[in-house]
Amino acid sequence: MNYLQIFTLLFLFLANLPPLTAQEIELESKSDSLQFIPSDTIPKTAIDSIPQIGINADSVVIAAKKKPTLLPDSVLKKHSKRAALWSLIPGGGHVYNKQYWKAPVYAGLVVGGVAATIYLKGEYNVYQNAYKGRLNNQVLQDPDYQESERTAGLSLVELRDERRTASRNYTIGFTSTAIIYGANIIDAFVSAEIKRKNRSHSPLRAATRSALLPGLGQAYNRKYWKIPIIYGGLGFTGYLIVDHFKNRQLFRDQYLALTREGYGDPPLTNPFYQTADNALNAFESRDRLLSISILFTALIYAINIIDATIDAHLYDFDVSDDLSLRVEPHFAPDEFGKMGFRGVRWVVDF
Repeated sequence: MNYLQIFTLLFLFLANLPPLTAQEIELESKSDSLQFIPSDTIPKTAIDSIPQIGINADSVVIAAKKKPTLLPDSVLKKHSKRAALWSLIPGGGHVYNKQYWKAPVYAGLVVGGVAATIYLKGEYNVYQNAYKGRLNNQVLQDPDYQESERTAGLSLVELRDERRTASRNYTIGFTSTAIIYGANIIDAFVSAEIKRKNRSHSPLRAATRSALLPGLGQAYNRKYWKIPIIYGGLGFTGYLIVDHFKNRQLFRDQYLALTREGYGDPPLTNPFYQTADNALNAFESRDRLLSISILFTALIYAINIIDATIDAHLYDFDVSDDLSLRVEPHFAPDEFGKMGFRGVRWVVDF
């Protein structure tokens, strides 16, 4: 085997290697890593062999002067973990991912949520302490008992309602802040994972967007017709949750007013609910329906995420019925390694 045949086989081997992505190979610079030889300096016999393997170039890569640096997947995974750890400081993970515009958004939302939660907790404590103090004083009858001007003019029923409203606001504030903080960590980790996998249309990104905002993953997949279906289902179950919760509280107050002295007047005038047993049964029924409504809401939310993920996986998949058939020339090496025309072949694209 002469040098020309060795060169041809080596060139064919290199030409058929799968391309490396930018995340799998790092070259300091193209000019320092690869040596390009002008075609006019290569022997004519070598130049004549180039068209036979379908290559037209002004220069041919002869050798790599430096071995490329390969980054294994285990090393790339560390970037995702580091992004998640940095995001323990709100916005830190996004700075690590070089998504600088996200950092002030998450940091502002988390800091604002914490401040609002602290304020709402203070509001709840005011009404909670006043409510408990007044109930205790009804037993102790302390003549020196005093309340703040803010709660002194409220009746026990009004004080109880204000305490309940403050408790609900505090719960919403705390839950919202926790969700935003968790989303900050998840978003930083997912963004790093998407960069590592280097997919043009990422199922992970679709799932994350649907988790943060139902329907956003469907918009990412361009399945816009699914968005009103998702929000229709969530709107219906959300209405049921609100309705069952209000009636549950109403029957609860009715039962407590009938069984506890000083709790207040019964809110319902319907004769059927003037007995404690009927009021308790109605409360338990609404409580059960409330749990079922919450379960269906969670189910629709989960289906929204799963649907976005599956659509993203199938985004680049050809599901058409069209099959293309073509005939093309077939080139293959002979027993001596020389490339040449070996006939034609049928190619079917699915």
